[in-house]
Amino acid sequence: SHENASTQAAGVRSAAGKQEIIAEIKKLAKKLKRTPSRTELLRSSSVTRHELNRTFLNYREALAASGLRGRAFRISVDELFADWAGVARKLGKIPTINEYDMHARHSHVPLIRHFGGWLHVPGGLLQHAREHKLEQGWEDVMELLAWNAEPAPKFRNALVRTAAAEAKPWVTPGEPIYGPPLFDAPLAMAPMSENAVIFLFGAVARDLGFLMVRLQTGFPDGEGFREVEPGRWQFKKIEFELESRNYVKHGHAAGGAHILVCWKHNWPECPLEVIELRKLVGALQEREHGGWTKSGDLVIGRSGDRKSKTRRIADSAVIADIARHRRKEKG
Repeated sequence: SHENASTQAAGVRSAAGKQEIIAEIKKLAKKLKRTPSRTELLRSSSVTRHELNRTFLNYREALAASGLRGRAFRISVDELFADWAGVARKLGKIPTINEYDMHARHSHVPLIRHFGGWLHVPGGLLQHAREHKLEQGWEDVMELLAWNAEPAPKFRNALVRTAAAEAKPWVTPGEPIYGPPLFDAPLAMAPMSENAVIFLFGAVARDLGFLMVRLQTGFPDGEGFREVEPGRWQFKKIEFELESRNYVKHGHAAGGAHILVCWKHNWPECPLEVIELRKLVGALQEREHGGWTKSGDLVIGRSGDRKSKTRRIADSAVIADIARHRRKEKG
């Protein structure tokens, strides 16, 4: 049929694209007399970043398919700092991943692999530059980092301990006071960052059968135990992402984690077990709080969705509950 012919043609194109990438890697390796880095491949050949990401899970897999067993050329952190600092100076601000890839000599992957995530790169580079005395010639960039970079993990821990010393919350003068929430949800809005995903997972971890023992800035983000059967637990390595596809974008190895926890699952071919929180959180709330679930869904970032008949019924039930509660207070 026409559909089968189209599928076969797409498969042929995919196989041809894979062989072309492998050929380019081998050609560049022969020219350099060593294993080329991902950035060197993209800069010195016709292979595009999109083609590479679409064909292989990560660059290490592409090297293995090319018969290159040696590790890719390693870039020193000093060199990565100079590359990142040059981009920051050119832009006059902390660069995003896309901005860095557009202007830098190297890929963002070594930075993420070294510091455990793009958000940690500025703070990590600031600490590295200070410890290795790289400030000379980069005074303007060091000032930019000092003002904008998040504290390195060891400093952040000190800040948390200081804040925890005060058990009683402070009331800020002149700021409004609000009543208690009318819905039971750990976040008022849907996650927009990886940190929010980690926070949300922590709020429902026990309901999902997890007992976390470690969270870290490196890869994978967390480690813990999961109850796989009643009374039977297994150790699991967990990576958190806002969207599951970011696992590939951040250059993580497929075998480096057992479970991928995300807010939105948009990586259908993912080889890991995926926990999509936006689907599970609503189910957990429905089990615990009945009709409040749908109202909670609306409040945590889905107010623009077109309501289904079921959700309208649930919202009506919530309104009725609020009305009954107010009548009791007045009575």
